[in-house]
Amino acid sequence: MPYDPERTSCWTGIIPESFRKRHNAFRSVNPTHSIAAIGSRAKEIIEAAKKSADKGYKRVLELDGYALLIGTRLDVCSAMHLAESHVQLPRNILEKIQPPQEIIRKYGEDLGWPRWDKALGLTRTLLKLRSPAENLG
Repeated sequence: MPYDPERTSCWTGIIPESFRKRHNAFRSVNPTHSIAAIGSRAKEIIEAAKKSADKGYKRVLELDGYALLIGTRLDVCSAMHLAESHVQLPRNILEKIQPPQEIIRKYGEDLGWPRWDKALGLTRTLLKLRSPAENLG
């Protein structure tokens, strides 16, 4: 069955599925990384997500919105890709991030591999998290 934002179930669990099914929820058209939103700015978030899920997450961030994770970890939160694209990793980490040689041989050097060394650095929003994160270790 083809993807239908109104009828296709979420594969990520009962909580997102229940949220998506609420009468006032809107859901993006991306079949693999859909975003659901509720509220006065929900349509705006879903419109941004038409371009990509990251654009939807970016709009949530710009609106001081939240990603709610219940009973899960950050490593399965797709919104973390937005944070990854705004953080400049330390040089000692950058030196360890390399595409596997087999992939380079097969596809060449220019893979579109993330250029963390060219990232934007910490944004004002992420800087707000620095102190709480350091306090938590």
